[in-house]
Amino acid sequence: MKYLTELQIKKYEDDGFLLLKKFFGKEEMELIIKSINKFSKLPYNFWEAGKEMAYYETNLKNNLRILTRVEKTIEYHNSVSKLANSKKLMSCLNDLLGEDSIIFKDKINYKYPGGTGWAAHQDVQARWDDFVKYTMSVMVSTDQSTPENGCLEVAPGQHKRGLIGKYDRPLEGK
Repeated sequence: MKYLTELQIKKYEDDGFLLLKKFFGKEEMELIIKSINKFSKLPYNFWEAGKEMAYYETNLKNNLRILTRVEKTIEYHNSVSKLANSKKLMSCLNDLLGEDSIIFKDKINYKYPGGTGWAAHQDVQARWDDFVKYTMSVMVSTDQSTPENGCLEVAPGQHKRGLIGKYDRPLEGK
């Protein structure tokens, strides 16, 4: 049985993205927020080589080191794995892809005041197409996402253009 409607699948095919508000329930989100908050409080030297990968930057407001992302969390944290591999999420992805999907890469991005953020880009610019034919990014936002706080912005229909910029570089221009 499909999770998504035919209209939602068509919207994804036309726009290249699909926004599903309140996809996860309150209890599910509380579990993931607890893990995310726990990671954010860990000291810089906590992370064990060969396990999760944590990335830091210097805060532009106070010059302190701040966590910007953690990768490979699914392998080492059951709460994150449970959410990412949930039947609800995987069924939705399978509906959009028209076949069974697998998780290629996971990461948690942190955006704090004073952080540098990310320049406009396509994920394919990181050369994911060297490894797989097709990828889909999934974002689960734990906070309200608005233009004022630097939310993710997408460009409807641009997925049909293929690689717009150049590999290994953010997009140029406005």
